[in-house]
Amino acid sequence: MDNISNPEKHETKKHNNENPVISDVTTEASVYTNDTGYKDLFDSVTDAIYIHNEDGTIVDINLGALKIYGYDKDEVIGNNPEMLSAPGKNDIKLLINYVKDAFNGIPKKFEFWGKRKNGEIFPKEVILNRGTYFGKKVVIATARDISERKKYEEKIQLNEMRLETMLQLNKMNSSSNKEISKFALEQSVKITSSKYGYLSFLNADETVLEMYSWSDDTFKDCKIEDMKFIYEVKSTGLWGDAIRHRRPIITNDYENEKLPGRTYPEGHVPITRHLGVPVFGGDKIVALIGVGNKQEPYDDSDIKQLTLFMNAVLELLSRKKTEEELYNIHLRLITLFKNISDVAMYETGGKDEFITENIQKMLGYPVERFLYNKDFFNSIIHPTFRNNIGNKIKLWYEKENNYNENLKLEYPCKRSDDSYIWIQNNMAKAKSGENNYILGIIENIDERKKNEDKLTKLNEELKDLNINKDKFFSIIAHDLRGPFNNLLGFSKVLQDDLDILSKDEMREYSGYVYTSARNVYDLVENLLQWSRIQTGRMEYQPIKIDLYEEIFKITELFRSNAIAKKINLINEVNNNLFVFADQNMLHSVLQNLLSNAIKFTNSAGNIILKAESFDDFIEVSITDTGVGIKKDDIKKLFRIDIQFTNPGTENEEGTGLGLILCKELIEKNKGVISVESIYGKGSKFTFTIPKWTNKYFQSYKDTLNG
Repeated sequence: MDNISNPEKHETKKHNNENPVISDVTTEASVYTNDTGYKDLFDSVTDAIYIHNEDGTIVDINLGALKIYGYDKDEVIGNNPEMLSAPGKNDIKLLINYVKDAFNGIPKKFEFWGKRKNGEIFPKEVILNRGTYFGKKVVIATARDISERKKYEEKIQLNEMRLETMLQLNKMNSSSNKEISKFALEQSVKITSSKYGYLSFLNADETVLEMYSWSDDTFKDCKIEDMKFIYEVKSTGLWGDAIRHRRPIITNDYENEKLPGRTYPEGHVPITRHLGVPVFGGDKIVALIGVGNKQEPYDDSDIKQLTLFMNAVLELLSRKKTEEELYNIHLRLITLFKNISDVAMYETGGKDEFITENIQKMLGYPVERFLYNKDFFNSIIHPTFRNNIGNKIKLWYEKENNYNENLKLEYPCKRSDDSYIWIQNNMAKAKSGENNYILGIIENIDERKKNEDKLTKLNEELKDLNINKDKFFSIIAHDLRGPFNNLLGFSKVLQDDLDILSKDEMREYSGYVYTSARNVYDLVENLLQWSRIQTGRMEYQPIKIDLYEEIFKITELFRSNAIAKKINLINEVNNNLFVFADQNMLHSVLQNLLSNAIKFTNSAGNIILKAESFDDFIEVSITDTGVGIKKDDIKKLFRIDIQFTNPGTENEEGTGLGLILCKELIEKNKGVISVESIYGKGSKFTFTIPKWTNKYFQSYKDTLNG
């Protein structure tokens, strides 16, 4: 994803599921400020959350954001996003336009470079949505530090680039020495993520350096007008150390490590970091490759990559020099791949069949197994791939006049130790006389495949995390709206009719207010517990539960809702029924199902709660005489990929997530949930839950003990 200076291809399309992080939970300022549960909930979210007004000014911020940036809250409130922006890294004008778009209902998603209070610059992913705050329209921004993801992606890209560099080098057999040397210099800078680079060659007695060339940025930034190309090794400074010590030399803090004799002349490009690597031909240093000013410190990985690459470059140059008069392409290619352990070359079907010894390093089998058994290579292909690979090769090989059409296949092969590694088989069809044959290169791509799998898994985890976060914020709006309406309704009656209410009536209504407030508090606690389950911070903890008592609590929680609609709540659950379940999860399931039943039942209707005992489980049902569900809509229930919701009989709203959450929680408790419904007559939701037995409890304990 590009940063905000180029965000078009990452903008989200306009949709109507606005982020409800704050919009539903801060409807009234007095409620927000007096209920610490909301503040705790706001600050418990690990992601950064910012509240902006239309012009982008920050009006509130959670602890997650303060931790990311290192500021105190009063340092941020009242400022615009430019305060948190890395200088020169973001288009602030575009960002303000994004805020205005989000304020008008057009969500935005982009990457943004932030600057912490300590000056550290870091990338983050930002999502803007419209919401409400203290009764006013605002923009809610959620953000996440993606530094580790970026580093991981950059590492994978760098490794792939290094692999591609080696493959490109392997294809430069017909290139001139000048072209190869230029390529070596350019790629040395790239594979070490450096800014500057140079390549030079030594004479036979290692006393004189002849500079081949400097990188493009070196030429551009160097102010020395008369650049030399011949240097005596004894008179060189920093860059001659690798020759004098006959080993790679890293300088990661030039200013502090600078000593007499390790300087560079006036006008030279400024050096902050430097890596010099001698290239050996036998026991002699024949060349020196140097790179400089990498943003991160140089390390052994850079030495290894440069050494490996330059050895391959040197091998190519040396072979071209010594075999200039030879035209036997087989010998040249064998020499090229001889010292590259993860690449092997072969010829099959021709008069000079061969496979390089590298195949033994790669797969563990001696070369003879491949040369003397035509079917051996096919036999070590993973059985799942074997037939398909064989058919593809056959179709390609039998196709006429396709000598310029190479075939590249990737598949796992079994090594001699019975483990499998992924290889890439690059094949070219050639012709000798009337006969066709295959020239191929086998590359070990196992590490690349593992990195691809890791990146795919990481993306899936991030996707699931975003879904769970959205579900969490939605359930807040879904489950809190009803209890709050009761609380506000009864308190409104007390406020408006205080002078005409009797003491008994005031006592009754104040009792309703207290009960509703207490239920809201308990509900917030349960939602916080649910959020910890989704983030892996709360385990499934089943206990022995009195089912009648649990259902009684739920019916009392919604008694006022039912009274308001003149609905009869009938609890037919018998005493002495005990289940083995997580109490918070069971409470949330019952709460959602009963809330839905009330919502979709007309005035004077009935809702019946029953429980039937079986051998190992108890079946709980909630049956209503409501509006029912259409047959085609039943299949849309319990699905996260379909946002399905209808208004209640009195236009009560919902998010469509309640039943999805019920399904997840019931399945965590080893049960199943189902629905029967007749449109226009009512619905029956049924779920099972394990029955409490000593045998079941002992089995659960044994599972925990491993």
